[in-house]
Amino acid sequence: TEEETVIDSAIAYITGVPALIKAAIDAALAQGATPAQLASIAALKAKLDAKGRIALTAGGYIQRICH
Repeated sequence: TEEETVIDSAIAYITGVPALIKAAIDAALAQGATPAQLASIAALKAKLDAKGRIALTAGGYIQRICH
């Protein structure tokens, strides 16, 4: 259904963005950046991870309601 497509797309986005940020952090570290230099982006990733867990929980609840 359309609702499932929207929810699945949202879940992919919610989980995908932090993974991309982690990959960028890892690449920067491999190129010689220090953890201190990347602290603000690492903090952003942590916030996105926390908000993503909340959103994924809500998404599961919405999926149950829709069925």
